[in-house]
Amino acid sequence: MNEDLRNTFIAFSGASPGISTSLTNLSYTSYDGKRIYLNFDDIDSTGLEPATGLQLRFSVTKKFGAIATTVTPSSTFVDASAPKTLQLILADSDRIVDYSYNGSGVALTAQTVFVSYNATGFGSTVPQLSDNDTQKSFVSSFTGVGISNLTKESNPPVFNYSTTSTDGTKVFVYYTEATPPLLPTTNISGFAVSQNNSGIAITNGYVLDPSSASNGKVVVLQLSGKIDSDDGTNPVTLTYTPPASDFFKIKDSTGTGLTYSVALSGVAVTNLVADRSRPVVINAQTAVSAPTLFLNFFVTMSEPTLPGTSATGFSIYHVEAEEYKDIYSVTDSSTTYNGFGVTQYALAVLS
Repeated sequence: MNEDLRNTFIAFSGASPGISTSLTNLSYTSYDGKRIYLNFDDIDSTGLEPATGLQLRFSVTKKFGAIATTVTPSSTFVDASAPKTLQLILADSDRIVDYSYNGSGVALTAQTVFVSYNATGFGSTVPQLSDNDTQKSFVSSFTGVGISNLTKESNPPVFNYSTTSTDGTKVFVYYTEATPPLLPTTNISGFAVSQNNSGIAITNGYVLDPSSASNGKVVVLQLSGKIDSDDGTNPVTLTYTPPASDFFKIKDSTGTGLTYSVALSGVAVTNLVADRSRPVVINAQTAVSAPTLFLNFFVTMSEPTLPGTSATGFSIYHVEAEEYKDIYSVTDSSTTYNGFGVTQYALAVLS
């Protein structure tokens, strides 16, 4: 006799569904952490029931090390295509995550997940989970069943700071993100750049280097015009409005649907554009008594000399004498001339 008498006994007596312990049928979370799929084994039935209304009998415990948080599902569901799998649906605020993260987006502690079921409480006010046989067999209470946590990195890319390029043709947007590269890597849209409240068109947006752990978190905005150097009155600002389509929103590489970067409005951009203005002489005059020539330059200079024919870089030509005068010292100082801040060079000459 080849038939297993135990199976015959179970078929007639009614076997209760139980959480599967098969390595090929373990219970698990969804990638976005909003669902738990509880897989049951039951040798004498084709499915579970009821599909809904069971949530109060379940509790989900989430742990970061020794720190535990227990939540109740918001609803339950059984898909007809997987009749022995009960889905526990969690509120977004209660969803499961993969790790805890520090402020820099670095993963710290993995989250472990456990599910418990109360078959005895609530009286008849909350239905009990059973098989779908005519003679029902009810699921017994269980506590702390481990769930495979399959959630992916759940923190969205977080804006860190932004700078201009030194030539003013680009803006770099730096994000904090644990799983680079940012997506999409090309044809990035939604950004706007302005200087002194005047918009500068963006011709292209892309991730600096998708293959790099650091540069994979940097968005480059190519500008149609150039940003001017900072004069203290012309701030550069950045705005990001997430596109309507999720496909074009800034997100991390896990693609869970929960990792979109939030909007930005008029955030400051650090202006690294070098001063491209040339020094301009706005006044030259001799001293009243001493043999000194004063030159006032409108742009503050980084060096106290200019190109010229003398050793100092300056040359003074005496028209009437038809000769160059010898310069024996050059000193510079900051002052004002007609209300303008200037760098003044005093050129002392031999009389």
